[in-house]
Amino acid sequence: MEPKAFLEVFKTIELKSGLRDMFDEVKVTKVSSNKRRDVLKIYISSNHIIPKKDIYSCIKEIRKQMFAGVNMEIYIIEDYHLPESYTVSSLIDEYKDSIFDELSETSPILFNTVKKAEITEVDKNHIELSLPDSEIIKKRESEVLEYFRKVVCERFNLSDALFTVTYRHEETGDVTERTKWDEYKIAKLVESRINVESLKKDEEGAPATTREGASQPTETAKAPEKKEKAASKSGSDSGKKFEKKYEKGGFKKEFKKREPRATEKSDNPDVIFGGEISDEEEFTKIEDLVEDFTTVVFRGKVIANEQRDIRGNRSIISFNVTDFTDTIKVKFFCLTEEAPSYMDKLSPGKFVRVMGVPQEDKFDHELSVTSPKSVMVGKDFRTGGRVDTAPVKRVELHCHTKMSDMDGISEVSDIVKRAYSWGHKAIAVTDHGVVQSFPDANHTWEDLWKKEKAKRIEAGDENPNKQDFFKVIYGVEGYLVDDLIETVLDSKNQSIDSDYVVFDIETTGFSATKNKIIEIGAVKVVNGEITDTFSEFVNPEIPIPYRIQKLTTITDAHVKDAGTIEEILPKFLEFCKGTILVAHNATFDTSFIKANCERLGLPYDFTCVDTLGLSRHFLTKLHNFKLDTICKELNVTLITHHRAVDDATATGGAFIKLLKMCREKGFATMNDINEGTKVSADVIKKLPTHHVIILAKNNTGRVNLYTLISKSHLDYFARHPRIPKSEVMKHREGLIIGSACEAGELYRALVDERSEDTIARIV
Repeated sequence: MEPKAFLEVFKTIELKSGLRDMFDEVKVTKVSSNKRRDVLKIYISSNHIIPKKDIYSCIKEIRKQMFAGVNMEIYIIEDYHLPESYTVSSLIDEYKDSIFDELSETSPILFNTVKKAEITEVDKNHIELSLPDSEIIKKRESEVLEYFRKVVCERFNLSDALFTVTYRHEETGDVTERTKWDEYKIAKLVESRINVESLKKDEEGAPATTREGASQPTETAKAPEKKEKAASKSGSDSGKKFEKKYEKGGFKKEFKKREPRATEKSDNPDVIFGGEISDEEEFTKIEDLVEDFTTVVFRGKVIANEQRDIRGNRSIISFNVTDFTDTIKVKFFCLTEEAPSYMDKLSPGKFVRVMGVPQEDKFDHELSVTSPKSVMVGKDFRTGGRVDTAPVKRVELHCHTKMSDMDGISEVSDIVKRAYSWGHKAIAVTDHGVVQSFPDANHTWEDLWKKEKAKRIEAGDENPNKQDFFKVIYGVEGYLVDDLIETVLDSKNQSIDSDYVVFDIETTGFSATKNKIIEIGAVKVVNGEITDTFSEFVNPEIPIPYRIQKLTTITDAHVKDAGTIEEILPKFLEFCKGTILVAHNATFDTSFIKANCERLGLPYDFTCVDTLGLSRHFLTKLHNFKLDTICKELNVTLITHHRAVDDATATGGAFIKLLKMCREKGFATMNDINEGTKVSADVIKKLPTHHVIILAKNNTGRVNLYTLISKSHLDYFARHPRIPKSEVMKHREGLIIGSACEAGELYRALVDERSEDTIARIV
């Protein structure tokens, strides 16, 4: 078919704006399906990289909007034709997250093998994988290398000669508590493999094989002889069959249509499928199952089952079994008329024992047991509930109870009792913005201590010390507001009548250390008027990500012939000499300038005014303080948003009007601006919040924690209780401050260059 635009072929599909942008310039080269019309393959051609998560999101929308209720497998096969600026190393650097996303979907086993791999550049067309040093990974080296070669060479149209990938194994460093835990799990895995016996012994009296399928060391010399005997025996048997067949009147047609046969039934009523499982068998935990086992026995509870009818009056019965360490799927074939009986015996809630070989299912691409040797009725083995078998116990420092709105459903008493029963030393209760669970937690702790105290006295301890007993740590996951950010950064108390350079930059991402500047735009403001302009593209020497191209309209072609940052930054610093810098959200823009100055050994000693802080102080009626919102409020023209020189010009126009407001309010110096624009309670209610963990380490800390909670509800509540950073500093004694969930998410978003939507939601 003639290539057509993706959004023209699927014109009825509604995609979110960010996802729609990704497929805006994509071409569909071919669409195919199979005879049964249950598989759809869409072949696309693109000049930019599409993250795999966006591919999966698009498939999900196509399935939901076009094939709802239809059992349809949909695949999008990418064919990339990237600009020449891409080298193999830059390609892998941008696409490696997609590689791991794809592996986790298509081959979880292979993904678990390489998920901790580090990818480093040897040269432009050679990468090196650093893999952990383990036997399992060594067995899969060839698969890993072949996968990377196939993705890079076939999907991105590169010759094998232009791409090489090698690997090296990293030796483990110092032993940590984590490595101790890993070693413990491996040891338990080996123990479980050794304890499972073979199904049969060799007829000649050979010892039973181990899990690895290898005979005992003393028998290795006899192995070739046994193989020869087996081969000769097999040959003689086939010869006898041949003679008998000939004596009965010649050959008959070899291939006949096999009629489905009923499954053989066992006399044991507990046998559901296959043969019996000895009561002496030792069970392997499902979490310890890996591919390439011989035969294992495990037990568990059925949590879901499914019947799928196929041709020839046959059905596939599949059911999911969990032993509360992990879950695995089991499948077997049966006659369609027998299926209801199996579905009843394997209904959710039933307990079973299973014997079979765990392997990667070629259809589901996940570890499962296909055609088990035996499935039997089992018993509920949950005698004492879940236990913590870790040799080194953890201490949970971030736990929500039902007092955390939309984030917890458990009673704090149940949580405290469970942590104590598992042998944990302590647990921290950190609900969202509130402390209502503290009394109940304390009462539960008192009850536990009374019982423990009685046991110790009975054991001969006349004066038991509760200091070494289980502890409840009282805390909160608060909504922190940074109200200490100054409007003027690095103020030297310059006059308000100084010269200014209002600047803006465009970058390849959000990290000042990882990403590159691609454009610098600036205007010089003297005596309240724009007198000069600076505008330069910067060659980042790497491809510009497609989402940045869509946002800024800056492409690789724009920066191809531009100077590098080593050439452009000194020019910009010269343009700014003797002035005060101005930027909107100045901490972001100055972080890139500072990082590059430090890397290049250039001096940076500028004061910078943040128009964001000025806007929050003077334009209090606005609901947000984005540049376009401020420009609209101040009647300033913004020509092309997200282009450095246009943003700088608009910011300059807004700054001139804000500077006039500063003079009207009597501000004469930079220190006056800082003092006069200190954040008020009304502004705090509009500032972004970040989650923070606050723990009380003593009674003083507990009182200070209560004070912060009270102020957050009474003085600063807006959608949720806000805790200003200034209040935290006033009541810091006895408190331990740590990052929380969204702080970690923000960090990952910045480092991994997540979408702007994610970062906007957090910040």
